[in-house]
Amino acid sequence: WDSRFSAGAGWTLTTLNNVWGVSAINNSTTTNALNLTPTGDVDTFVIWYTTTTGGARSFTWAIDGGATTNIDCNVSKSMASATIPAGAAGTHTLNLSRVAGSVYILGIQAYNSTTKCVEVLCMGRSSGRASQATSSKTEPWDALNALPLFAPDLTVINLTINEWLNAGTVDAWKIHMQQIID
Repeated sequence: WDSRFSAGAGWTLTTLNNVWGVSAINNSTTTNALNLTPTGDVDTFVIWYTTTTGGARSFTWAIDGGATTNIDCNVSKSMASATIPAGAAGTHTLNLSRVAGSVYILGIQAYNSTTKCVEVLCMGRSSGRASQATSSKTEPWDALNALPLFAPDLTVINLTINEWLNAGTVDAWKIHMQQIID
């Protein structure tokens, strides 16, 4: 658990149903706050979350305990994001509170938009294989569906050792790696 977060009762770490084992911070029972206070000066937050139809699902965000803004998650199934200006660069706290339904927060980025930086986002999992990456494209938050949403400047693909350990063939690995690259 990241020490920059403080979570009220009801917020738990859960795994979404896909082969990549994507973890999310979930709350389906309380309106207690989930707070993130990043180190260093920030002026922007980006919240990544899931949406799906079939019932009221929403949460609110606020900066430094100020006015709340509602995010409706009861829309077509997707991996969505909200970019939130935090004001002048400084120490800020992002407060999230579940309002209704089951809310899944996939990640939060915090940065100073006036400072250049390198950000590394890991989309892998332990024992992941190239064949799993190409076969698991059903959920919007699956790696191959989510990657274009991040629009990275550089993508590093590191899928080799688990192919060898699990008796995959070189030809199959090459096919799957090319699908990932494409």
